[in-house]
Amino acid sequence: MIDMSQLALSLITDRTKVFQSNSLVNARYRMTAAEHRILLMTFSQIQKSDTHFKPYLILLSDYKKLSRTKRNISNNELKKIAEGLLDKQYEKQTSDGGWIKGNFVSNVQYKPSKKGIYVQLDNKLEEDFLNLQENYTSYFLKYAGLPESIHSQRIYQLLNENKWRKKVDMDVEDLRKMLSLGNKYPSYGDFKKYVLLQAKKDLDKDCDLTFKEPFIEKKNGRSVVAIELEIEINHAVINKNDDEIEENIPLVKELIQCGLSSKRINEIMALKDEVEIRQKLDAVIFRHKQGQIKSNLGGYLWTVLNSDSPVASMSERELKAEDKKQSKIDAYTAKKDAEKREQIKVEALKNDFNVLYDKDLLLFRSTFENNLESTHWKEFENYVKEMPECQFWGKSLLKDGVINAESEYYELAINSFYSSKFGNYSTRFMNWAFEMYGYYITECNRYSSGYKIETKQGMLL
Repeated sequence: MIDMSQLALSLITDRTKVFQSNSLVNARYRMTAAEHRILLMTFSQIQKSDTHFKPYLILLSDYKKLSRTKRNISNNELKKIAEGLLDKQYEKQTSDGGWIKGNFVSNVQYKPSKKGIYVQLDNKLEEDFLNLQENYTSYFLKYAGLPESIHSQRIYQLLNENKWRKKVDMDVEDLRKMLSLGNKYPSYGDFKKYVLLQAKKDLDKDCDLTFKEPFIEKKNGRSVVAIELEIEINHAVINKNDDEIEENIPLVKELIQCGLSSKRINEIMALKDEVEIRQKLDAVIFRHKQGQIKSNLGGYLWTVLNSDSPVASMSERELKAEDKKQSKIDAYTAKKDAEKREQIKVEALKNDFNVLYDKDLLLFRSTFENNLESTHWKEFENYVKEMPECQFWGKSLLKDGVINAESEYYELAINSFYSSKFGNYSTRFMNWAFEMYGYYITECNRYSSGYKIETKQGMLL
């Protein structure tokens, strides 16, 4: 019998997100990647309904899941990492232009029965997590905690803060201060190599957002003083996680019902805040019910979600333009899909015909290849001797005026002779398709099959 007490409860899922103020994203602090991972897990436990902080449980099993380590991590090790957070401080700007400095954690408690620890955040941080209405950033915990470098984890947070701008434009010195590098990597070359390029490598490997490289380096004289990182979706990671989508989440369920694929849902959830997605989704559904959307609903919704304009501010002219644009996209997609289905049909017809063609050819060959005195063989010899192509086939096909069956051109000659008596392959195939199934097929070099279905007999009537 399974001991239920040994089964670890998981408090995080693939859709677990962190919501925190932008001021904390840009705060200055220094800690290890492992400590930051526990801090992010703690942040993710904060609920919208919380009015005050409470002790948040961090399970050993969840820590292993987030870090994706194959190494056995003990409760003792988790306890030491959490204890390291007790003396970690942050410094962030306040809305009035001042600054505030404080501790992240007020206390940690180890609970053997829970197979984890409780982390109590300092109450001064409540303004950075509770009742957030604006100037906040959200991101998926499963991506934020994966990189092994603390700098990569924090740059990932910066990308999420600025994803609506599609770029991060920052002074090098400000970024160094935010990461609390101090005298570490004093030259820009080392900073670029060990911080920026390492972050690019980590994000490409593990996260849904990354940045393009090479990136823009802004100089004052010969010194690089600022950088501009162009944010992009990491399709390699998202595509790998296409199936990792929780369909029971109401927002996700509605997006699926509107026709969005798992891949597109993962992409839009990486780029847009859930509040914005919800607002645009509700507006599109309302317009759909009013009969204002004439094109494919899923395609139209995808266009609106990717637009930088709030859906409510889009004018009637813009809506019609978007609708027309999406209609063209839908028409093109439908055309390509129809062509793809048509070519699958053509290939299936060719396969059926080839079986009959090969069988007839084999039967035809057997009537004269085994009897060199037959009428067909004599016709074949004369055909080869009289054909202008004989000059191309070369002397190897004819040996002392007699056909050489060992010649490399022998099969070519047989097929050509067969076609001369019963019609070439293309003509026979097209006639067969029409007689057997009513398909009117023409030759077309645009397609790999070499043919195109123009129409079907019933449709001609």
